[in-house]
Amino acid sequence: MVRGSIAYGPRSISKYVNSPVPTDTKPCTLQFIRVNKVQNLILIWLFPFFRSFFIRPFFLFLSFVISFLHLFFLSSSFVLSFFFLSASFPFLFYFCFLSFVFTYFFLSFFQPLFLFLSFFLSFFLSFFLSFFLSFFLSTFLLLCPFLLFLFSFLSLSVFLSFFLSFFLSFFLS
Repeated sequence: MVRGSIAYGPRSISKYVNSPVPTDTKPCTLQFIRVNKVQNLILIWLFPFFRSFFIRPFFLFLSFVISFLHLFFLSSSFVLSFFFLSASFPFLFYFCFLSFVFTYFFLSFFQPLFLFLSFFLSFFLSFFLSFFLSFFLSTFLLLCPFLLFLFSFLSLSVFLSFFLSFFLSFFLS
């Protein structure tokens, strides 16, 4: 027993202690470094109150207020589009909203090499989907005010989260 502990003890342990650190880890990409830098900037330097319990009710209240503002502007733009027989204002609003969303979505998955491709895809997807949202939803959502409120609340909460993450990741990095 004692002889076994000596034989399998410090000699074999010193072989593993003095060995170099294994270097089989993958190198970090530029996107991973950029995301980590932005995450550290958000969590440590800019907003140290993220760890407190005030931040979740604050953003819920902010999204609630902005959803009411969005409800007002969206309903007024739909009424104006009915009066003037043009849906240019909802089209521009949804085009800006979807371009932010798709640009953030594609840039979070593609490398910086595919920067032009991500902007190209976000432009065309936001263009066609904003046509659908401006013409179809302007007639459908005005028939039911509850659906209009629900859609505006959900879209503005998503828009606020995407816009904040887009702004912080591109203008503060």
